[in-house]
Amino acid sequence: MWPSGGDATAIVVESTAERIEGAGLPPMRELLAKLKAHQAPVCV
Repeated sequence: MWPSGGDATAIVVESTAERIEGAGLPPMRELLAKLKAHQAPVCV
């Protein structure tokens, strides 16, 4: 079950992001790590 706030909010929660892997894309944890490393803004 997703926490309240919508799907995008749940995705940025670290425990959820650790488990998300797409087809043909890097795992979500790697994508979020790159965003943090480059200080890219993320609007949810």
